[in-house]
Formats: sequence, C-alpha cells, structure tokens
Amino acid sequence: MDFRDVCDIFGGTVFLEEPRGSFATAHEQIKHLEQSVADGSNDEKAAILLLKAIHAALIGSLFGDDEKPKFQQYMRPLYLGDYGPRWQFRIKAYIVLVSSWQFYPPLFRFCSLERGPMSMLLDTISQAHANNSRLVKELLELVDEVEPLDELEFRIIREVWTLSQRALEAARLSNPSYLYHALGSNNSNHKPEVFENCCSRLADVRELAEALSFDTISNYAERLIFEVRQAQGSSDSSDRLKNLKMRYAASNDEVGIGICCILRADSLVSGPFTNPIALNLLPVDGWDYLGSDTNLNELDYVPKLSKVYSLDAESLTRNVSDVSEELESIHLKETAATVDDSQDPWEVAANAAIVCYREAEEIFSRAGAIRGQGLAISRRACTLLTQELLPRSYWDDRDRSILDEIKSLFEQSCELFVRAGDTMLVKLTQMHLMLLASHGNNDIHEVKHTIGEWGYENGNWTYTAQLGLLAFRLGDHLRYECGSSSRARWSYECASSVLSMLRSQGTPFFQLQCAIVSLLLSTSSPKAGKLYVQLAKISFEERVKVELEKAAEQDRSWSLAIGYFGMVLADLLIASCRKWEDATTMRKICSDQLRVVESYDSSPGSQKWLRRKRAVIQLYSLISEYEEDLDRGDWETGESKLNDFLDRTDVSEDEDIDTKLARIDVCLHLQKFDMAQNLLKTVDVCELLTEFSTSLASLPNLEGNLYKRRRSIKAYENKLQRCINARDWRKSAELVELLGSFSPDHFEFPGNYSYVEPWQRFLWIGLLQESQKKYEMSYRSFTQSLLVFHYEWIGVSDQEQRRSQLNHDDFNRIAAALARFHLRRHNSETPVQSISSRKVDGQNVRIVERWNTDINLSKDAGQVDALEALERGKALSIAASLSFKAESSITDVREWDRTHHRFRTWLDLQTLGRPRTEDEEKEYQLLDKSTLELDLGANPLNVDKRPLSEQVLEYPGILEGIPDDTAVIYYGLSNDGLALLSIARTGILSAIWNPDISASATRRMVCRYVGSITEQKDSTPEDWLISLALSMSEVFIKPVQADIKSRSQIIFVPSGDLARFPMGALYMDNIPLSLQKSVFQVPSLSALYHLRQRPMCTQSRVSVIARPGNMREDGEAALPMAGIEALLVGRTFGSTPLEASGVSKDRFREELERCSIMHLSTHGYFDTSAPMLSYISLQERFRVIDMLTVRTKAVLVIFSACVSGTGITNKGDDVLGFSHAILAAGAHVYLGALWAANDLVTMIHMILFYVQLALTERPTRLAELWHQATRMLYFAKPYQIKGLLTSYLGRWDDIEAAGLLPNQFVRNGRRKLQKSIDEWITPSGEPVLDLKHPYYWANFVMIGNANITMHAAPTAV
Repeated sequence: MDFRDVCDIFGGTVFLEEPRGSFATAHEQIKHLEQSVADGSNDEKAAILLLKAIHAALIGSLFGDDEKPKFQQYMRPLYLGDYGPRWQFRIKAYIVLVSSWQFYPPLFRFCSLERGPMSMLLDTISQAHANNSRLVKELLELVDEVEPLDELEFRIIREVWTLSQRALEAARLSNPSYLYHALGSNNSNHKPEVFENCCSRLADVRELAEALSFDTISNYAERLIFEVRQAQGSSDSSDRLKNLKMRYAASNDEVGIGICCILRADSLVSGPFTNPIALNLLPVDGWDYLGSDTNLNELDYVPKLSKVYSLDAESLTRNVSDVSEELESIHLKETAATVDDSQDPWEVAANAAIVCYREAEEIFSRAGAIRGQGLAISRRACTLLTQELLPRSYWDDRDRSILDEIKSLFEQSCELFVRAGDTMLVKLTQMHLMLLASHGNNDIHEVKHTIGEWGYENGNWTYTAQLGLLAFRLGDHLRYECGSSSRARWSYECASSVLSMLRSQGTPFFQLQCAIVSLLLSTSSPKAGKLYVQLAKISFEERVKVELEKAAEQDRSWSLAIGYFGMVLADLLIASCRKWEDATTMRKICSDQLRVVESYDSSPGSQKWLRRKRAVIQLYSLISEYEEDLDRGDWETGESKLNDFLDRTDVSEDEDIDTKLARIDVCLHLQKFDMAQNLLKTVDVCELLTEFSTSLASLPNLEGNLYKRRRSIKAYENKLQRCINARDWRKSAELVELLGSFSPDHFEFPGNYSYVEPWQRFLWIGLLQESQKKYEMSYRSFTQSLLVFHYEWIGVSDQEQRRSQLNHDDFNRIAAALARFHLRRHNSETPVQSISSRKVDGQNVRIVERWNTDINLSKDAGQVDALEALERGKALSIAASLSFKAESSITDVREWDRTHHRFRTWLDLQTLGRPRTEDEEKEYQLLDKSTLELDLGANPLNVDKRPLSEQVLEYPGILEGIPDDTAVIYYGLSNDGLALLSIARTGILSAIWNPDISASATRRMVCRYVGSITEQKDSTPEDWLISLALSMSEVFIKPVQADIKSRSQIIFVPSGDLARFPMGALYMDNIPLSLQKSVFQVPSLSALYHLRQRPMCTQSRVSVIARPGNMREDGEAALPMAGIEALLVGRTFGSTPLEASGVSKDRFREELERCSIMHLSTHGYFDTSAPMLSYISLQERFRVIDMLTVRTKAVLVIFSACVSGTGITNKGDDVLGFSHAILAAGAHVYLGALWAANDLVTMIHMILFYVQLALTERPTRLAELWHQATRMLYFAKPYQIKGLLTSYLGRWDDIEAAGLLPNQFVRNGRRKLQKSIDEWITPSGEPVLDLKHPYYWANFVMIGNANITMHAAPTAV
C-alpha cells in the first residue's frame, strides 16, 4: 500500500488542514481491510498498522500509556519489528509529521500561539526537535533508494515539518505587520533567502507530485506556498489564490474549490497571524513572549481582537471585488464590488466572508465532505461571534437571535465533526460552545474538564494548551478591552480547567501560566478563584521550585520570566489583601509565596523589595485586626493600633509606593480624609509608573510605547480611586483629564482598557461631576454605572461570583448617589428639570439608550426615584432567590442545590481564616479530591435570563406588601452618607439625606452596642446602652418620628450593619420601639413583595427540636431550660420534641420541608471568619451553608439559639447568616438571636409568644404576637415571672401524668426548674435577673413577612 492508497483511504490526503473525507468512514474501511488481510503478508500487516497509526493521529490520539489505541502504540511494532527498510523509511516520515502536529497544531499554525517559551511549553518539545532532526537526516540519506511515491510521501511530510519550523518563521520576520516590526525591532535573524529557499522546496514537491499525477498533493503543496506567501505579506497572494482555485477546477476537485472559498473568507476577516477559529485574538499579551528571542522593551500585555488589516476602502474594495469574481466564476452569489468610505469596513468584510463561508458549505455538502461543511459552518459562527465581541458591539443590547444563531451553528458543526469522527475539531467546537455559554448547562460545564483530560490522556498537549490559551486571551479581551470582568472570569475559569490538566507535562513557565490564570481569578474574588488552592499546592511544590532554580541557571531569559512573575504574584496578592475581609486569610499565603520569590533571587534589591511587600501585607492584616476588634465592641484597641501607625515619625526614607498607598488606605478606613489628602500629595504618579517595572533589580525596564499607555492607565486609576475616596476633587479632576489623554472616552463607554470595573469608572466621574455641581452629567454617570452593574450582575449565574460583586467596596455608593441626586432634586437643590438625549462619540450605544431619552426630572417624582434607586442596590441576592417561582423541575433544582452546597463549602473551607477543625479538615479533603467536579452548571431557575424587573419591583407596586396601619423606615447607607425614607402604603411620607452618617460611622455605633453586649452580656452598663441607643435614635428614628407615631407597626428595611442591630431597641419619646409597636425587618421591599407571593405549607404541623444536654456533650454546656421550652411548646401543639443529638442533617432537612412551624432550641455558634460556616448544634453541625440544600414552605422558623440571628452584611445589604439563608430556602418568617442567649429568659420569652399564639381568638400577625410577648417580658413583676415558672412546673407534672416521661428528655428537669423558681427573687425582693436590660428583651429579631396572621389550634394550653 503506497502513499496514493493511504491518501485515498482518508479522502485524498493525510493532512489535517485538508477537510477531505471522513475519519469515521476511514476507520470502517481500515477495519474491513484488517479483516481481509488477517492471514496476509508482512507488507499487508504493516500497511494496516500504518493506517491505524495515521487514523489515531488524525483524531488526536498521539501518545500515552493507557489501553486506548494511539499513534504511538501502532507505530512501536512497526518501528521495532522486522518489516523491511521501506517500512522503516515510511514510519520515520510519519513520526516526523505527527511530531509536527503535536507541537505545532495546524489548526493554529498561523496564530503564533507557539511563539516564545510556548515553543518550549512541554518538557518533551526540545527532545522532539532533536529526534525529528535526526530522523530527517537519516531519511535524506535513504531517499534515493525508495519508490517515487515513497519519496513524495517523505518530501511533503518534511516540508510540512519545515513549514512549522522555518517557513512561517521566515514569513513572519519579513511581514511588516508582525510583532517585531510593530515594535520597531531590528531583527538580525531575518534572512529573506531562508524564506525563498522554503518556498522553492515546496515548489519542488509540487512538481514531483505533478510528475506522478498526484493532483491532491500537488494542489496541497501549492496551497502551502500561497499560505506562507500570504503570511509574508506578499502582494501577489490574491493572484496565487486565484491560480490555486483554477488548479482545483482543472482537476474537477470540488472540495478544493470549497477550500479556496474558505481561504478567501479567512483573508477578509483575519490578519496574517490570526485565525477565525481563534476569534482573531492577536497573541501579543507578553506572557508567551518572555523568551530569549524577545525584545522586552515594547510589549503590549493584552491580546487585541483583530478586525481586518486592510481597513482602507480601496484595499477592501479590491478584496471584495476578488471575492465577487471568484464566486461568479463558480456560478455563486455575487457580493458588492465597491465599498463606500462611509461603510464600516469590518461589516463589509465580514458580510463578504460569510457569503464565502455559506458557498463553501454548499460546495462541501454537494461533495459529501462533512468535515469541510463543519469547518465552513464553524468559521461562519466564529465570524459572527467576533462581531459580537468587538468592544463597541459588546455593550449593545443583545439580540438573542444572533447569539442563538451562533450557538446553533456551533452545534451543527460539532454534530458534523462527530459524524466525521474528527475528535480534534469536536474539542475545538466544544471550546467555542463553552466560551459562548458563559455559565451554561451542566453538559458544557463537564466539557471544560473533559477537554483537558482528553489532551492529557492522548498526548495532545500543545493543541489542548492552545485551546486553554484561547480562553485565557478571550478573558483578557473581555476584561480589558470590553470592560466585562464577569464574562472574563468564565473564560479564565475555562482556561484554568483546561490548562490545569497539563501541569504534570509543563515546563516551569507553563506552571506559571496556570498560576497566573488562577491568580487572575482570585484577585477579583479571592474565594471564587477555584484554582487558587491548587496554585499553593502544585505550582510551588518542591519539584517546581527545583525546576525554577535550574531554569534560572540555564537561561537568563527564564530568570527574567520567573522574576517578573514573582513581582506580578506579589502585586496580585497585595491587591487581594486590600479586601479587608480577606486580609487575615491571605496573610499566611502571601508570606509563604513571597518566600518562593525570595528563593530564586537573593540580590539586595530583591531583598529590600520583599521586605517592603511583607510590611504592606502586615499593615493590611492590621486593618483586618481592627475590624475584628470592632466586631467585639473593642473599637478603641483596633483604632489605637491604626492611629499609632499613622502617627509614626520614624518612617524610613525608602518608604515605597505600596506602603504610602497602604497608609492612605488606613486613613480612608478611619475616614480621616484630610490626612489622606495630605498623604496623597506625596504620591507621585511617576512612582506608580516605575514601581511596577523596576521593583526587582534583575528585571529590565519594561517601559515602551505600547505598554507605557497601559501602565499609565493603571497608575492613574490607582491614584484616582484614592483621591475620589478622600474627597480630593481638585486632584481627581486632574487625573481624569490625564486619563482622557490616554483614553478619550474612558468615562463615557464601558469597553475601554482599564484595571477597574466600568461601572466604577462611571461612578467616579459622577462623584466628581457632582462635586462640581454638574448635576445633569452626574445623573447620567450614576445611571450608567447602575445599568452597567446590573447588566453584568444579571448575566452571571455563578452565585459566589454574584456575592463577590455585591460586596465590592464601591457598590453601595451607586444607589446612594442616585438617591442623593433625586432627594436634592425633590428639595429643589438641583436646578435640573430635564435631561435630553445624546450620543457617545457620534454613535448611539444601545446599552445606554435606556437613559439616552428625555427624562422628566420633576420635583414631585424625586422621592419615588430615590426609593427605586435604593431598591436596585438593596439585597439583590435574597431578592433574586425570593422571586424564583419555578416549581416544575424540582429534581434539577435539588441537584443544583446539592452541587452548589458542596462548591460553597469547599470554597469556605479552603479560604478559612482560622485553623480547620478535625471534622472540617476531613470534609475539606473529601471535597478537595473532587475539586474539578464542583462546577455548578446552569441554575435551573434561569437566574441569568430573568430581567431585573422580575426581582426588583418598581413604584407603586413595591408598596403592595405594606399594611394600612404600618410605616416602613427605609435606610440606604454608604460612605457618602445616609438616605432615610419613611413609607406607607399610600406612598412616601418623607425622605432625608444625611451626609454626616456614613456606613463606617454606623458600623462603629452598631459594634459598640452589639459588641459590648456580646462580650459583657448583662454586665454591660444599662445606662450606657440606653444612652447609645438614644443617640442612635436621634439619627435613625427622630427625623421620621412624626410619620410613624400614629402607626401600630414598623417595618425596618436596614442597610449595612443595621441588619444585625435590634432596631426595636431604638427609642421614640424615650421608650423603646419594641414596647410601643410591632417591629420586624425585611431585606428589601421587593423581598417583602416576593415573600407575600410565596406558597405556604398547607399542613398544620409543628416540629420541635431541642438539645437539653443531659450531660456535657462535645464540650457544650447543658441547656435544661431549652429542653423544658421544647417540651412545653410541643405539648401546646401536640408535637413530640426531638432530641437534637439524634437529629442528623438529613432528618433536619426533612423536618424543615414538612412543617408549618419549626422551633429549635439548641446551641448556636457564629464564625466571624467564615459566616457561612456558622452553625446550630444537632447530631452534627448544621451550618448556614447547609441551608442551600433546603427547600421549605414553613410559615415560621424559630432558632432559639445563641447568635442565630446575626451575620455579616455585604456592601449590597445581603446578610451572610441564618436569617437570609432561611428566607431564601422558602420560609416566610424567621426569628433568631443577635447575641448569646440566657436559656431561662429565652424559655420564658418563647413560651409567652406561643401562649399568645395559642390563646388568640382571631388570626393575629406574627409581629404583633412577638410584640405582646416582649412587652409582657419587659413589664413583668418578679412575682409574675415566678408565677409563670410555677405554671410551667405544673405543666411538667401534667406531661408526666400523661405518661410521656419528660425526665427522660430533660434529666432532672423538674428539679432544675424548681431551683430557678426558688432563686428567682432574692432576699431583698429583687429579681435575680433584670429583664429590663436589653440583653434579655432585645435579643431576638424577627425577619421576613411577619404580617402573616396565624391562629393555632393547640391541644393544651
């Protein structure tokens, strides 16, 4: 079987670039041939082995040791066997070919993805080069002794190898569009004769094939000549393509004509070093180019999305005209032959290319070339996708039909590739589908792991790595060019998943590639960086450290690459530390990894740099400690530490820019704006520009024309952010002007190169415009900021990423700024009556058309607009959860819940800021083994497809949940001030903006009150607490007191830390609100509306669980009164209480899902470092995070447990704690404790509540029942409490008389209750506990729709 026969089996050639034949059909033919030569000669057996080897190579199965058939397994017996010299000659040629494919995949041959250290990407590449050179040399010595077809076979294979190594390299070096020329580099390696020699050798192959009448190979050689000439930028490439088409036509090669259509279309929409299937991303991001052959002075570190190189109308007209001629010559549709200067060149080129792709598809379909048909379809999809990814197009209101069409085209092509058995193109198409899907369906989520696994298992490492780098570059493009970090993270995540599978094969530099991807994920959301832990575990293991050291010794360029990475690593880590809530968690990781940087460079400059970085990390940890002190109520200690640092006079002269910025951040954190402004005067932007490139002595100066602009933007944004936060408006204006010189529409359009979120830029410019009294402009900027944020937020279904976005430091300032504008307008402080439409850079940008219309800014609408603005930034996570109405696919919902639960648990355990307990460590290790399986897939409730209007209501619908006798006090906190509104069902009663009360100041007040009670309990001086509550009431109640005085019920919509404050403990007319009115909280008015729409449990079933603790269990104190509380509650409603120590997680879920009322009395624990790991004590810990797996319709859930009602509030007013988690799980009302509870008083309080519920003769609101119970507790005389306890003793006896054995549930319970009765009144006649102390009566907070009325039917009272 000679070369011609081999090619016939595979449809005409054995080259991947030629979309001929079907690999599935070839596989069947090979099986048939194998059966027919079962007893054949050695030649026949060798031919079968060769065919199998070629087939394995064509489908991407190259090397590996498993049992799956691969090229290596079929070639080994041929190479080692005794099949004669001819077969030795042929198999060596194919080894050269497959090595070429392995390390220079033809699908990405022209994309330059293999440049720089990528050419040494894998450990085996250099060895492969040496092996191939040796084999080629051996073959050249034998070429005169073989048959002509064998010689042709070898020569074309050798030129394919040479093409990958030399011809394209020579073409690039001579093309003015190539990187070296764009950077102005004088490349001494450029030798035109090398290129011409390669082309001459290809021409020799073509002539040899023609002499042997082998048309497909002669035409393939001509195609290669055209491609390298085009890569060189040759002016005759268009004529060569026409000649190539004529050659195909002369040989009646319809597939060849289709190939010409694809080549012509590619030339229209791609540059010489890009490719439609690579989405035309130019690989000039710098990470791939830190090699010995790279000019480091001029690097652009972000890939660009190429449109088309010849953008002038004349050149484009010529190209489109060529298309028209070619299509006419094969009787196809004609395209426009001229291009008007007013037309968008890209649109014209793309439309012409799509015509070509369509015609190629028809040609391939007629010819039965399904691989070619799939290629044409996928290229058409990529062209459409490229249009969607252009920065200006990206922020248009999306036409879902176009995206659906692109997805459909990829699915069609994928199906065709599957039918053709072309696994490599299947993986490529799956990668595009995956990138297009964002957080798509579960199948797509699984694909991103299978791609990496497939590449690793089949030895197809470089091709798989290039798929990962495609995703990596797309992430950079979306982040920096389009301004969409949420979409970028998905691309980074795809890249991480694919690249991580190849780590064991990678060189040290490749390890760094994977680490960089992980760090990019982790900086935007430290907990969402799913491979961050793998960075610590794998990328810096001892083996890699050794390899780094060896590489540094062997090659100076490697030392530069590693040094540069170390600097980037430190900068990224410090960026993570600047998130206060993560500083403690990050400190140890930072220190450990800085030691790695230290290990390869011990120069004095590096050591000095490392000391500075460590000092900065320690400083941010000090801020974290301050927050912890504040949570404990010990604000003086934490503030004293920070003030001591700020007052230091011994600051060394070599204080670097990072330390200066850290000091400024401390001032801003303490809201010492004057000091921050003075420190900002010492920060020169030049320091910010040079620090990044000169931190390590071993690094070159990276300044250059291309990179300088990007670093300048980063530096100016860095300082601008602090100037805005410090209220230094003069300097802010200067920096905005400077940024405008680098990026003219930097504050006008989202799709600009930037290191910050686009909505942040719009917020900043709006704040600056507001300070300049440019209210019309500021309103536009604030509105655009909110719209862009929502556009990004709604499009993300990953729940952790959503939480991260809502916890951004600047997020709550957007809604507050809009509210402030509208309230000023209402108070006639803003002299603006209307805002007219306008354009951005002469073009309507559709994403902002919603605010580009005339807007009525009448004074009367100001308060309404303020409320709507605040609601759009209020508790969006809980509002989204509560608005879910889908009940159909409950199985999918539950499966997603379980997966999400495992994922969040792994994240929280992985980034825990304290040592893990033994049980936590076991759980973490178990989850960590299946890290790659923890992806969520699509939320079955389609959160990303539901408009915001379904989650956040507008006025007046937002008022529907407010009863007639109720007033709502609505808060909106940010560090710019407080928005305070009072609202009734009839409308907004009053609205106030207080610039003197910030979120930070409120946090200090709340922490002083709650922290003191938490630490000192009832030892906290009552007078001091009353004084603090009175001062807070002056701010949070008195401005709206007239509006609420006549109302019988108050609903609080808290903001910031007010969510963990007992709002009923605030005063009106020197009396706590809880004693005057019914009081409860809701996350937002939209949340209240959605709670009212929820279905309720139709069964009247009360579930009671308690942990009386008959003996000390697991170090926990006994809770006998909790047990008695459970017995009495259960007796009231005919329910048998369950012992908590016997209730597993699954049983607890079942109880929650079946009951109408859940009452739980047990221990509760709050974890400040990981609030989602806070728990209640059952048979095992039931954590907040475990609520993710619960779906309930319970009307009322009460956790009569310590700290079960508190949590951490993010910047979006979502509470990380049981309160919001239980509401999100489906409950209507939740009651929990803000601090450690006294079990005796809690029992009394709860029984009073349930007695009110049981005795009421008419349905009564839950809030009113709790109000009555609180009043009874507060005003009870000592003898009344003693009487209550005595009645409980009587009920104990009744239970015992009924044969229910209460003593088995609470050991010695009666005796302990009797003791409490005996000790309640002291000899002086005073109660043993002062029930008027807020520690007792203000502990529990009711959250949810407490307007619900209940009328229980007790079995006994």
